[in-house]
Amino acid sequence: MTLSISQPAFDELLGEMTAIAPTKHPDLQDNQDQIYQYSPTLGKGKRRTIRLRDGLELTLGNLHLNDRILTTSPERISEGIEYHLHLSGEHQDNRGLISSGEYGLYGEGLALNTTFDCSSREPLLGVDVWMDAALFRSFVGDADRQLPTALQPLIRPVEQVQYARMGKATPQMQTVARQILQCPYQGIAKRMYLEGKALELISMMVAEEIEIAEH
Repeated sequence: MTLSISQPAFDELLGEMTAIAPTKHPDLQDNQDQIYQYSPTLGKGKRRTIRLRDGLELTLGNLHLNDRILTTSPERISEGIEYHLHLSGEHQDNRGLISSGEYGLYGEGLALNTTFDCSSREPLLGVDVWMDAALFRSFVGDADRQLPTALQPLIRPVEQVQYARMGKATPQMQTVARQILQCPYQGIAKRMYLEGKALELISMMVAEEIEIAEH
């Protein structure tokens, strides 16, 4: 069976998460660490969001869908850079297919209207790192915060279609993703650990982008 819903309806279902089970803070020392229960209409699972600092966020997802889901999303402005890695599960849109052990890299710019096709064959387990464009420039830009040529496609004007690339996650990427999901710390130690791991994933992505541009 396939459930076809619009993006607003899908967002409404996500909004039900708080109504069904109030937002929880898995780390009582960190009110920027929140966990949500997915609506049973979608399936069984949780989503955890951790704001590590201004411009850097982690989202950890673990959802077993009841059925295949098709959602339509309108054209919109996509801000920042998103690195989305699947340890299991599969979804596809007009930008490409991401299966277990693969990732999607999405830049800042115009995201075209599309249909997301999420498979229910296996649980969706993944790690998503989002970084604001200004923070990205502060890490990889020169003294004037200009990006190297290989990384310039990642930040485009809002009237240009965003950069998107799918790739096979290396064993090192998958290891770091699992370390994020299995973080043993709480409080300040947790935030330092997770920020380091998030930046490690971004650094591996940057290295791949530069290598691809040079060959």
